[in-house]
Amino acid sequence: MLFDEPHLSTPAYAAIRDAERLQARAEEPLGIPLGATVALGATIPAVIRDESDNDRSVEFNPADERIKHRFTAPRTLSVRETRTASDGAFVNAMAKSALAAHESGASAIVVFANTVAVAQGIYSRLLAASDKGRDVPEPDLITSRFRPIERMPLPDSPTGIVVTTQCLEVGVDVTFDAMITEAVPWGTLVQRLGRLNRDGSLDSAAATLVTAGTGAVRKGSAAVYGEQPIKATLDLLSGLPHSDDGGIDVSTAALQRIHAGFLSDHAAEELEGPAPRNGTLHSGLVPLMTQTRPSPIPDLPVEAFISGPDAPVNREVRVAWRDDPEAFATVPNAQLEDAECLTISERALRAFLRGAPGAGVPLADLDTTQIDAEPTAAAEPLWERYAVFVWDHAAEEWRRVRRRQDLDAGRLFLLDGEIGGYSPKLGWTGRGGEEAEPVRDVSLAAAIAAVRARSGNPRNAPTGTSTWVVTPTTIRTAKDLIGDESLSAIADALEHTLASRHEDSLPEDEALAEVQDAVLKESKEVISMALRGTGFNAVAHVDQETADAGIVTLRWRAASPKSRGTALGRVTLDAHLEQVGTWAEQDAETAGLRQEVVSSLGFAGRWHDVGKLDPSFQRLLAEDPSAGITDAGIVSDSGTTPFLAKSSLSTRETKSSLKAARRLRLRCGVPERWRHEWLSAAAMRLDREDPLAAHVVGAHHGYRVGPPPARPDQRDGFAHARDFLTLNRRYGPWGLAYLESVLRLADWRASALPDEAFALESGTAAAQARAVERAKSAASSNPAPGDEVVLSGLISHPTTGWYAAAGLLAAALELGDADASICWRPVVPGGDVAVPAIASKHTLERLVGHVCDAGRWERAQDFVLEHVGGKYGLWAKSQKLKPARALRELLLDADERGLRLVLGLVGDLGLQERQSQQVPLPLNALANNSNYPSVARDHVARGLEVAVPQTVSALLDVNAGYSAAQCDGGFDRHDANSYAITGVGSVDDTAGLRATRTALAPLAVYGMAALGHTGALGFGRARIGRTRALRLPLPQRPTGLDELRALLLSVWSADRWDWAAIDNDAVLEAEFVDRGDSDKSWRPSTKRR
Repeated sequence: MLFDEPHLSTPAYAAIRDAERLQARAEEPLGIPLGATVALGATIPAVIRDESDNDRSVEFNPADERIKHRFTAPRTLSVRETRTASDGAFVNAMAKSALAAHESGASAIVVFANTVAVAQGIYSRLLAASDKGRDVPEPDLITSRFRPIERMPLPDSPTGIVVTTQCLEVGVDVTFDAMITEAVPWGTLVQRLGRLNRDGSLDSAAATLVTAGTGAVRKGSAAVYGEQPIKATLDLLSGLPHSDDGGIDVSTAALQRIHAGFLSDHAAEELEGPAPRNGTLHSGLVPLMTQTRPSPIPDLPVEAFISGPDAPVNREVRVAWRDDPEAFATVPNAQLEDAECLTISERALRAFLRGAPGAGVPLADLDTTQIDAEPTAAAEPLWERYAVFVWDHAAEEWRRVRRRQDLDAGRLFLLDGEIGGYSPKLGWTGRGGEEAEPVRDVSLAAAIAAVRARSGNPRNAPTGTSTWVVTPTTIRTAKDLIGDESLSAIADALEHTLASRHEDSLPEDEALAEVQDAVLKESKEVISMALRGTGFNAVAHVDQETADAGIVTLRWRAASPKSRGTALGRVTLDAHLEQVGTWAEQDAETAGLRQEVVSSLGFAGRWHDVGKLDPSFQRLLAEDPSAGITDAGIVSDSGTTPFLAKSSLSTRETKSSLKAARRLRLRCGVPERWRHEWLSAAAMRLDREDPLAAHVVGAHHGYRVGPPPARPDQRDGFAHARDFLTLNRRYGPWGLAYLESVLRLADWRASALPDEAFALESGTAAAQARAVERAKSAASSNPAPGDEVVLSGLISHPTTGWYAAAGLLAAALELGDADASICWRPVVPGGDVAVPAIASKHTLERLVGHVCDAGRWERAQDFVLEHVGGKYGLWAKSQKLKPARALRELLLDADERGLRLVLGLVGDLGLQERQSQQVPLPLNALANNSNYPSVARDHVARGLEVAVPQTVSALLDVNAGYSAAQCDGGFDRHDANSYAITGVGSVDDTAGLRATRTALAPLAVYGMAALGHTGALGFGRARIGRTRALRLPLPQRPTGLDELRALLLSVWSADRWDWAAIDNDAVLEAEFVDRGDSDKSWRPSTKRR
């Protein structure tokens, strides 16, 4: 991997290096090279060099004639001062400097602004000068705040005046004659100078640096880069040799001399600011990183790996505008096109939607430091006057925004074009409402561009679906953006038909049918134009209910002369299975995978769709509920046909057709949530036990699914979580994803290019069908649980008890009991699920003794102290560690040594406190100005002879295990836990003690560590509106540790999952209660999902 300009994101470089380390530790290498990461750049920070295995810096030889003209290409830099540090002063000065450069004869001028707002101001000033008839070319504005379909492509040899931000600093090989820039840190200035006379073709090239004469740093620039690095750079420049005209030599040769001579007097941190702290991707985060469905909540904080854990929290969101967003949002599975979506900061969008005028303009085009202006005025929220939708990722549907809390549902937004906020000339403006310019609907142009972008090799994306908006307006907009004049006639024809509908005064149903026909007819013309020369065929459908809005649903598929099946029709199962199996084997061999892996993938390909042999599903594919199913195939009135893999049903995905398909599905006897993948994997395992093949078959449609009636489960809930994590360890997280992709791509290509020549003369379908029936029978019953021990002593402390039970389960697994499980039982028949029960071949005494081994806890503490120093370590007050920058080495070392207790208790992805440099432990136990792990340490320090009997008693007796302690982790705070009632603690409570079940603390902390965290938060935590909450699953069927973790990651997933069907609908939900004075707790209650 070539990592260009790593100075822009040193945390990302560190994360990639961590990923390489994790993959390199795979138990069974794939047989293909892992490669290496190479940092490329003129200004590589020292922290990057420290992360690299070796430094291969290249020193250019100026005597080499091939590069001499570039190395010595003349460039001079002069400084221009403004009177003040206001935005307006900088806009005026930089616009005037650009005009002066133009008047002096420069033909290609670049103007670098540090913030989008200033760039827009400069552009507007130069545009006004051009419009006044002066000899000034119309400027171009390039920022990342334009929709891709409208973003101006930068020519290889730009001319005129280009106003930009950080967009052109790196990654573009263009050259300009003159440059104007705001004051920036040294490394950024060097990057910008790299765009001036880059090819060495000019005899002279001038750069102007604009700064405030007062010595102040413009507020926006300081927010992006910090004041100190800019001031240090200005100080460095003032000390460099100046020519008679005040210019500074900044040619590449001169910059090398400056690096060698002057930079030694300026610390790197002064010139660039402190390097961002790097987060750590380690093996303890793999379960969270690899689970994609249901989506974990909370999820891995990806931003911490890109911008650093301490970067301002300012997530990015994507926004699109439509003429009729309500109609689009009603279409099942309708997705936006990438090219129509604008990426902006979440804060900018929220400020805009709250009605704060102009407050939403993003500050910069740097992902790492975006900060937005705070709202300046309260106003009526725009969602009360305009349609605003957010894509609810958990529910997988568009949700209408009606209150502020709805904005939390996702990061993809659909707005009514009348709302404003965007300009084709300026990009994102943040100005909305009645006085704002409406935003045009560019969705059709974006859709056409997306299909054409795939035209190079249709086999890379053989199938796809889109929801297009085909109206006269969107057609004409597409014509303007794409430049195809044939679209004008199509728009005129459609407009004429729609207008005549109102003139003819037809009955409503006839009028709707006429509109439907017209939209379908003209959309076919648009599709024909769009797909011309792309190598795709498409089928379009218009639903009468949304025809007025121009909604067209289409599915495309690659067309190829090599295809010997119908492009969008039926495909026989025998041919499809053999084709996928053959192609998967060939692809795996070509990639160089080990032979046993090649064999598994070929085996998987020949079984991946065997679940479709279910008789009900074959009737559905045949579209004949009365068809008979025999070993020979599908028997109908027209005769016997082979078993099917595909039918024409999949080409129709509009609302009305989906309803019809659902009715046919029910008539054929196929349950609504039935999926063939689980049955394919189950039947295959009856033929051959191959965990890799079973996984890739179960996941060949993108995520592992289970039997009906519940989507997310396997035969026993999420029991496949253990197999999944085992495969991740065996092949590495990215290795397993790679193997999934090999089969998936073979399936995609075979679906797009079906070839009946692969059908075997003696098909294997009959034998496979019998395996399917056996698999269905096996799936209808669940294994009986083993001998259980009901932990009745935990009923009074459900939250503490939940983690304590998890700690016991982790101990059983570490002691070799892979089949150990826990579940939660009602206290009385029909009552709430309240008490855990554990099944293990080990006694409670053995399990508790394993956890209460004092040596285990002290080794973890000694290891932490070795890295962070001090004397408190894991037992520090308020459950915080410092210094934050020492935690990365600590975690990498712990990962290398396999110290799971340390990895489970320590994280470095949380925000550090600026003054103390402390980072909180990512625990759900609340510190309350104390330390819950130290309570666990104090208990195990009593020795096994004392600690084990006390803990076992607490597990079985609600009255056992109490002692006075300052910290209870905020768990199960009972009002009765006072001295007046229990006699335990202090009379006046001056010692801050309360009656706490300290005997359970080691198990609870051990359970938290075994389950893991996000690096910043414990699993199960979420925010509901402004309230923090903790939710824990209460499975009523035997559940292993990996499955329990998977359930915990999914515990906030949408309730549309049929959790009751897999005995996982009960949850323990705790509300966060803050009584003040460092007295916080969780208030739990049992609920049903």
